[in-house]
Amino acid sequence: GRRTMMLESGDREPGGGVAGGEDLDARILAIALPALGALAIDPLLGVVDTFWVGRIPDPAPLAALGVCTSVFSFSFFVFNFLATATAPLIASSLAGDDSEEAERTLAQALTAGVVIGIASLLALEASAGPILRTMGTSAEAFDQAEGYLRIRALAAPAVLTTSVANGAFRGLLDSRTPLKAIAAANIVNFVLDPCFIFGVSAGDVQIVPAMGAPGAALATALAEG
Repeated sequence: GRRTMMLESGDREPGGGVAGGEDLDARILAIALPALGALAIDPLLGVVDTFWVGRIPDPAPLAALGVCTSVFSFSFFVFNFLATATAPLIASSLAGDDSEEAERTLAQALTAGVVIGIASLLALEASAGPILRTMGTSAEAFDQAEGYLRIRALAAPAVLTTSVANGAFRGLLDSRTPLKAIAAANIVNFVLDPCFIFGVSAGDVQIVPAMGAPGAALATALAEG
């Protein structure tokens, strides 16, 4: 593989070892550990939504969240190929010292992300009701689920272009920037969730209305955007 080629091309030490082998291992860890961290904290957006929505006495919003989480998990899994394909293509272009090809690849991938994101947004908005009925959403949870689905769908273009950008950073061997971005999104979501779910008031003045599950969708959409 690539690491073997790098080892073979390195300067060999008198004892038959490879100079810089430890440095190479350190570089691999420096790339792998932030990538693992990003994978570990990425699902926390849904966990935080569940934590706050679960504090609502009425069980309907939590049921609505469960249905919508399944819909979005499937949707984002389907389009994960954008990041998966972008990373090796950019890495290959840069390895061949072809920065122009890397820029073209990134531009094409970002365009695809925007187009697919807008198409997904329109499809989810147009078919929110049928999707929820197909998922067997209860009558009690339907309105909350539809509100969540429609609001969260607004972030689809941003989510997919961010996915492309994360793939591009991995192609540049930079796994720390995606980790920082995901961590920042989780912090924003954690702060905004209770504000939109339960509302914000100052005395008798209601500054932000309590939205329930749709409030969690709005917080997550803003964090992802």
